[in-house]
Amino acid sequence: MRDPVKLIAPLFLSILFLLPQHFSAQEPSTTEVGTPLIQSFNPEEYQASVQNWDILQDSLGLVYIANGRGLLIYNGEDFDLLRMPEGHSVRSLAID
Repeated sequence: MRDPVKLIAPLFLSILFLLPQHFSAQEPSTTEVGTPLIQSFNPEEYQASVQNWDILQDSLGLVYIANGRGLLIYNGEDFDLLRMPEGHSVRSLAID
C-alpha cells in the first residue's frame, strides 16, 4: 500500500503555489496604468504668486493653499484669493 502523504503532498504543493495567482489583495485597476491623478495649474490660472507654502483640504473638499499673495481657495473649478492685511503672505495652514 502506498503512503497517502506521498500521494497528497504533490497535490497540496501544487495548489499552494498556484492558488495565490488567482487572488489579489488589491482590486483590479479600472484606470489606465501609469496615469497619475495629478492636475497642475500655472500662476496665471489662479492669479496669485508662484510661491505656494502649504496645502490643506477640508471635509467638504475645498482646497486651501498658503500663497505668497494670500490664501487661495479652490473649489474644484475656480480659485478665490483672499488677500491678507498689508499684503502679507500666508506661510502655513491648520485645520480644526
